[in-house]
Amino acid sequence: MDDWHLMAEMEAIVGSIADLARIEVQRHDLVLSELIVLLKFAADRLYSNVFQVYNLDAPRTTTTTVASFPRCAVAADELSPLAHTCLARLKGQVNMRIPLATAQTVMILQLDPRTKFSVASLIQHPGEAGEKIGVATDGKQATKERGGDADDERLEQTIAAGNKILYDAHREVYCKLNAGSCGGDEEAADVSSPNFDLVPSVDDDKVICGAPIAVTKPTTTSKTIQHAQADKVVDEWLEYTVDWVSVACRYSADENKSKDDFTPLMLVRRNGVVCWRVEAVCEHVDILRWFRESASGRFRSIAALARIWLGRAPSNASQERVFSTGGFVMNSLRTRTNNLRAEMQVLLKHNKKEIRHMELESNSG
Repeated sequence: MDDWHLMAEMEAIVGSIADLARIEVQRHDLVLSELIVLLKFAADRLYSNVFQVYNLDAPRTTTTTVASFPRCAVAADELSPLAHTCLARLKGQVNMRIPLATAQTVMILQLDPRTKFSVASLIQHPGEAGEKIGVATDGKQATKERGGDADDERLEQTIAAGNKILYDAHREVYCKLNAGSCGGDEEAADVSSPNFDLVPSVDDDKVICGAPIAVTKPTTTSKTIQHAQADKVVDEWLEYTVDWVSVACRYSADENKSKDDFTPLMLVRRNGVVCWRVEAVCEHVDILRWFRESASGRFRSIAALARIWLGRAPSNASQERVFSTGGFVMNSLRTRTNNLRAEMQVLLKHNKKEIRHMELESNSG
């Protein structure tokens, strides 16, 4: 029975990472912002002080499944020594496979209205928040902070760099979408006043003078004006909020579901404040559809930029960051696990030398 209890503890530890690699990451319609949320959600589970472990002693029926199997809360410091070893090794793997966030990561999260208000928490490395308040990841008192002010400074610099990339990229898209009013930039430069400091003074009456030139200050070009307009759109976008419960209800395939069904799934109350549950909003809202149907009018340039950064599928390198063999056990569409193919891949890989030896013998015979 001790082996079964150990297996239950290990399942609770690796469960979120395994589900992420086998199911969530392999969705063909996954956008990059959702992948960042899923990676963060799964990694944070490893640094939780409580794990939901299968309750092997609880009564169950013949219809009990993996999803409905009874679970009980077990504190991290109550896990067995072998489970602690598993937890420590998995944390090390996650830390190696999930790199530090970049400015591009910040930009992607800000383009997604579901994640733009949670950028700081999403790019924070797993476990940093818990360690900074003086609690270690194994449930014991921490003796020192992980990075302290250095981590905070790095976080602020990354967000600032992401903001700059967002504003610069949006300016380019905005000007291209409004190219008709950008065409006067060169003409405006041609008619601007020359440098009057270079004009010599003469007292010779024989100099034939034409019409006097009025001294004018350099005028603001149309490109500068458009950049200001583009920045104003980004400012408005970053403050724009959406009622995701209504959106999820409208997009739901189940017509019988109402707002009351989605409200407890997508909202959470923390410290008396009601907030959106980001991972649930990502699960129930098709963001590309929302951009097509709702945002393409008011935020046309933002929607165009989002199609570039969110519409493309994540690379295999990103999707297989959790499990390096994830791509080998999925079918071509990567929408579900192909168990038979997974077994064949494992068998063929581990018996590659033997199979080659058998083929050589068959050909020689």
